[in-house]
Amino acid sequence: MIKEALLSYFQAQQATVLNNWQSAKSEHDVDALHDLRVGIKRLKALYQVLDPLSGGKFEYKTHFEDIRQLFKAVGKLRDIQVQNRLFTYFAKETPLEDYKDFYRELQKSAEDESVQLKSALQSFKPQVMEDSINDTAVFLEGYTDKKAIKQTLKYLNKRLKQVKDLLPFKKDELLMHEMRSRVKQAYYIIELLKLMQPDLEAVEDAKGIKLAGELLGQWHDHAVLSDQIRNFLNEACEDDDFDSEPYSDILKRIKKEGNQLLKRGRKVLKALRLSVV
Repeated sequence: MIKEALLSYFQAQQATVLNNWQSAKSEHDVDALHDLRVGIKRLKALYQVLDPLSGGKFEYKTHFEDIRQLFKAVGKLRDIQVQNRLFTYFAKETPLEDYKDFYRELQKSAEDESVQLKSALQSFKPQVMEDSINDTAVFLEGYTDKKAIKQTLKYLNKRLKQVKDLLPFKKDELLMHEMRSRVKQAYYIIELLKLMQPDLEAVEDAKGIKLAGELLGQWHDHAVLSDQIRNFLNEACEDDDFDSEPYSDILKRIKKEGNQLLKRGRKVLKALRLSVV
């Protein structure tokens, strides 16, 4: 049962990556890039689980290396697309003229990252996923369901403990970024466990983990946009004629909303057990 569940999940994520890889190659659509990233994130979580399950027969870093290059390229362009959309939302009541220089900067960054992504999409070899599936099928042969669930629960506990340990450091943006990543990974591992044993009580906090991940993801978008604006201002303010006042106002609003999202995400996590049995 476990073997079939893991291989089925693997093949589903493989299909997601392949379909959206094809779409992204023809047009850098925001939704296709998002779905491609999510499919790769789920593969990453799966690979990380398979590594300890295999006892060293399936090396996460080796199998994920080629996909990681694509993941990074997709992520950079999508971050810019999200920044553009989010900034447009905050600037919707302000004349476009006030922010034309920043939009021009975003456009230039998007063009640069599009070139890098095109190269990554063209060089990616989807066969690497099929090879990983075959390797997985081999080491899972004869693997007991009980052992697989035990090992996966152990790995989930490790991720949840990391989240719990990072929760107090709300003023450290880098640690909050790390916590966001661990929350996402924990949710994907829970998805796997629910396939392996649907009635497993240890994953009853899945909805809370998912909600926290979504809130922290939105906070991350705000934080990335804030960094982008600050970097832009550091260069633009060297021009004595540049008016930074409109940007100062928008930065305050982005930061305020971002802090609210971070606070809500942390509140959700604090209400959970962040451990499994």
